[in-house]
Amino acid sequence: MSARRGLLVAFIVLDNPQSSVLDMQSVSFASGKPTFTKYLDTFPFPFYTLVQDIGRLPSVISDLLRQWMEIAAA
Repeated sequence: MSARRGLLVAFIVLDNPQSSVLDMQSVSFASGKPTFTKYLDTFPFPFYTLVQDIGRLPSVISDLLRQWMEIAAA
C-alpha cells in the first residue's frame, strides 16, 4: 500500500451534475445480449472522490488528508 511509503495517490473527479460521470455506462455483448456496466464500477483508481459542487473542494481535500493520516498512523 502506498500509505506505507508515505504516499497517497487519490483521484479527484470534478463532475458536472448535468452530464455526470455517475450516469456513464459502457455496453458489451455476451451471447448477443447487451450487458451494461457503470463507468465507476471499473474505474482504475482504488481511491477517488467525486465532487459536483466546487465549493466543497476544500473540505473534500481536508477530509482526504485526514483519512490518509489515519491510515498512515495505523
